[in-house]
Amino acid sequence: MNIKLITGILWMTLSVSIFSQTRLTLKEAWEIALQQNLQLRQQQTQIEKSRQEVAIRKTDLLPTLTATAGYNYVSEVARLDLPVPIPGIPEIEAGVNHQYDMALQIKQPLFTGFRLLNLLRATEKEALSQEYQLQSMKNEILFRIGQLYYEIQSNRIKQQVLSQAIARVDYQLTQVKNLYEVGQLPAFDTLEVANRKLQLRNQQQQLKNMERVLLIRFQHLLNREDSIDVAPLVTEEPTGKLEPLNHYFRLAEQYRPELQQLNVMRGGLLYRRKVLQSTYLPQLFAVASYHYARPGVNFFENQWMDYYTVGVQMQWELWSWKRNRRKVEQASLDVQQLDLKTQQLVKDIRQQIVEAYELLKNSIQQIRYQRELVAQEQERFRITQQQFLQGQASSLEVNSAEKSLTQAEMELQQELTHWKQLKLQLEYSSGIIGKELDEY
Repeated sequence: MNIKLITGILWMTLSVSIFSQTRLTLKEAWEIALQQNLQLRQQQTQIEKSRQEVAIRKTDLLPTLTATAGYNYVSEVARLDLPVPIPGIPEIEAGVNHQYDMALQIKQPLFTGFRLLNLLRATEKEALSQEYQLQSMKNEILFRIGQLYYEIQSNRIKQQVLSQAIARVDYQLTQVKNLYEVGQLPAFDTLEVANRKLQLRNQQQQLKNMERVLLIRFQHLLNREDSIDVAPLVTEEPTGKLEPLNHYFRLAEQYRPELQQLNVMRGGLLYRRKVLQSTYLPQLFAVASYHYARPGVNFFENQWMDYYTVGVQMQWELWSWKRNRRKVEQASLDVQQLDLKTQQLVKDIRQQIVEAYELLKNSIQQIRYQRELVAQEQERFRITQQQFLQGQASSLEVNSAEKSLTQAEMELQQELTHWKQLKLQLEYSSGIIGKELDEY
């Protein structure tokens, strides 16, 4: 009774463990990754820092209020010597030994050669560039997850193909043993079929081991600690219809975040160059101060006094040994370098699209041919097995037909997975991967 109870508890525990695993579709895996991937969260933090930097730059255009307080001790003060001393009147001192000054100062930029405005615009471009960088990272992660997802599915379908092959070999092994027992076949034929079954089981076990490794990678990409699994793949027949190649070029120009990022970065560099060019112009500031000091403007009286000052300050660097000019030239070279980088990226993206496009067309053809081959191999195996039962074919011929059928089925499943991966690669190259997840 106790053994039955323990067995029941273990079975229930195992069942709960198995069915508690999260079985994810590709879209669900994408949604989880966009929310929990640590690299994306790091980039989101960087975007927030960039936005804070924009807010800081905006304050540069506003007046600043500064409070100061100071104390000075002067060992000697100026004295006025009268030509004729007047009895009873002490020497006149212009100042005191102990000096105090407390002030509030407001400073407002009036003209900086558009330096502050251009610096703000450059910072805004850099913040926008970080957002495009985030989108680029999202696309790359979606692509990696999709490729891994289909690799896991391919692994499992291959295991199913091998299970079917093992069932065929089991049936063949039973027939061979029956014929061996009645003396119609030698022991070698039985051993040959048994070896084939062992080979298939070994291949299947290797695939199971690899599946565990792939699921660990999948879990790592999703940043999940709990056990996860992938949902069975919905059968999707390849379509031979593809849009014209130029259609995918236009999509890439519109949606590839890398291109948009470089375009924004170029604008930021142009604003940075204008910031450097602003050093050629003078800078004007309006300054107003309120003072409460002892002594005040009247140095002859050692009393507290309040007063204010209003003025304009100008700063103009007239000579810098061509330092500023060289900085502007460096900024122009940065723009040229970025233009070359953009040209190279456009060529690389077009090459990626062309390669994925051609491989996808070829994969569709290969799947059609492979399906025909599988049908032929199935018919060949059926005929060979029937001839074997009639004594018109050897067990080696049946074994050969079974090997060819299994190989054809494995190659078909591999090509189907390859087609899905190529389709995903074309979407990634065109910049439209995961567009249904834009809310994330």
